[in-house]
Amino acid sequence: MKHRKTVLSAAIVTCLGFAAHAQAQEAAAPATGTTADASELDRVVVVGIRGSLKQAIDTKRDADAIIDVVTAEDVGKFPATNVAEAITIIPGVTIDKAFGQGEKVSILGTDPALNRTLLNGQTIASADWFITDQPGRTFNYSLLAPQLVSKVEVYKSPEAQIDEGSIGGTVIVSTRKPLDLEKTTISGSASYLYNDRIEGGDPSLSALLGWKNDADTFGVIVSAQRSKERIRRDGIESYGTVTGDHYASGREGSSNSLTSTTTDWSTDPPTTMPPSCVGSCADTLRANLGAVGPNSISAHYFQQERDRDTLSMALQFKPHEKLDIEFNALDVKAGYDNISHSMFAFNGNTWNSLSKLTDLTVDGGVITRASFRNALTVYDLINRQATVDTDSYDLKATWNDERWFASAHAGTSEATGGTGRQVFGEFLNLASYSYDISGGTPSLTFSGYQTLPTTEIAAHMAPAFSGSPFNDPSAYRMDGGYPNPWHTNPPSQTNWAPGWGGNIVTKPTRDEEKYVQADFGIRLDSPIYQLRFGVKRREHETGQSMAGVSLASIRGYGDATAEQFDPRPLPSNYLSGFGNVGDLNRRFTIDGWALADYILSGDWLAPWQTMPTPSTFADPSFAANTWTVTEDVTAAYVQADYSWDRLRGNVGVRFVQTESDSMGWACAVNVSPCPATGYEQTSVKKKYNNVLPNVNVVFDATDSLVLRGSAAKVISRPNYGDMSSYLWLGDQTLTESPRVS
Repeated sequence: MKHRKTVLSAAIVTCLGFAAHAQAQEAAAPATGTTADASELDRVVVVGIRGSLKQAIDTKRDADAIIDVVTAEDVGKFPATNVAEAITIIPGVTIDKAFGQGEKVSILGTDPALNRTLLNGQTIASADWFITDQPGRTFNYSLLAPQLVSKVEVYKSPEAQIDEGSIGGTVIVSTRKPLDLEKTTISGSASYLYNDRIEGGDPSLSALLGWKNDADTFGVIVSAQRSKERIRRDGIESYGTVTGDHYASGREGSSNSLTSTTTDWSTDPPTTMPPSCVGSCADTLRANLGAVGPNSISAHYFQQERDRDTLSMALQFKPHEKLDIEFNALDVKAGYDNISHSMFAFNGNTWNSLSKLTDLTVDGGVITRASFRNALTVYDLINRQATVDTDSYDLKATWNDERWFASAHAGTSEATGGTGRQVFGEFLNLASYSYDISGGTPSLTFSGYQTLPTTEIAAHMAPAFSGSPFNDPSAYRMDGGYPNPWHTNPPSQTNWAPGWGGNIVTKPTRDEEKYVQADFGIRLDSPIYQLRFGVKRREHETGQSMAGVSLASIRGYGDATAEQFDPRPLPSNYLSGFGNVGDLNRRFTIDGWALADYILSGDWLAPWQTMPTPSTFADPSFAANTWTVTEDVTAAYVQADYSWDRLRGNVGVRFVQTESDSMGWACAVNVSPCPATGYEQTSVKKKYNNVLPNVNVVFDATDSLVLRGSAAKVISRPNYGDMSSYLWLGDQTLTESPRVS
């Protein structure tokens, strides 16, 4: 029979063996009245990269579950800029890099929301910075500085003692402990990250001070990190789809390309133009009414500056050799200001493009090529100020006796962030162009364009130019609306329909969890060498609020051209590596901060207009995006760790009770769009129980071969956004959110 020894019992056996050996030496000493010289043996400490790697291998080998371990040495290796990028060396772990830096972790191919990340065994609050993100259960790893980490364990199979909620796996990040360091530890690092796409770099600095007393009973670690990074993302995108029937019949009562005539205001007098799609174009279109094509072709350019300041403190106190008290505090302040520049041909626009089709090619039900005459092109600039602020405080006390152990754990974690302000400006232009997606990489080619201070009623002549408007900032102007056709006098409040120049939106988010837990364990001299019991209570609240207002632009006041905002060309390597994209990579951009100042200043207002105030009920989407979800979880577990000869592992069961309350806003009147006074607050409550058994089996086949197996029942709760009243339908991907009620 072979039982697994605990660390404490192994230490006792080692000490007894050393004492017996010392006594034997004394008995064998010469009979001169003297004894052999006694030497005090100091502890053996394995340090360095090889020691760190050995520790990781030993931890993985000795574990009773299926886990992988990354040590502090691995986490700190270049070029990993955060913990997420460091653990990609683990098989089955991948990260998303939608904006250049890894932020969320996926384990065994599961969605990041189906995995959990715990800091020292507990949830750490995390707010999202991107305005389209819905608060979920993922953790933003870009907030966690690598210098804080002692080790990272990735559990690919569950244990009853670990918090539930993961299907793919659980990542447990452990921070450094003061009493594990030398008496006085001072360390620091400086790095420089160069981005060849930006053709520039940014420094990162960190410093750590650790100290403990001579008695090894009290220690403290204080650390600080400062990180800055510039992100750039180039892309070619398409927003939605359009069908052949839309070009043939119009949409929402609009004109179409088969029968509708248009007016060419570039001639004097204006000329009535025949329908744009005739001859072979009309024949092809009528034969392929169900064919699908891109609604637009966009040249996208994303810029972001990320600043992260991290302060942390760890206190450790051992007033008794069996009592260990730890306190950890973490404060992260990060800025994620970003600007999105999208310049695109809007060939599927209902009122300005569906009647402009001149030619098309259909292959396999897809409109792979199409040409347009004086159709809409758009330049959108979205300036967002975004932050994430995370504060976590954690207190743990552990009593570790020879035969039993107990611990108490309590703490709170809170995060605020999101988009504090979005300023959206939109500029329009009419141009003749063709797109081609038959080769895989979309391309766009222009044959001419018009300046657009003009509308078909107000300005009777619009000069035409050859080439691409993407190179001419004076050709793009904010939509200034149109005058009442029965009035010819100058614009006034009574005879002018305003256009849409953009919007101002705010979307702050918040996330908070409070927890308390107690664990108890008994060590036995039997194949079941350890029994563990525990209870835990988690109280979580997360939510967001959204408010905004559209800019009612008036021509002559709020129809500024892009030329007014410091236009400049994009970098020469823009869209490099994409292949032939036609005119998509030959485009300008403007100063997004200058545009934001212009809109926020109110300089675009007509004399009779007042500066609008963002409101939650200004648009149905704002009300739908304003909600709060509370979730209280009570859990209890029992786990038995066993070892018999070469067989070892654990078996356990976790009982979980979940209570949730989803609060939001719903329209209470049968009016579309819903008026601001028509909303009522809603609340949906749920309560459910889960019993989650698990077993882990490890067989040490040889000294170098370990076989592992696991079976468990697990759960993963829906994202908080999916529990809200918010509803989003994706007609292209056949997805929707929330996906659960």
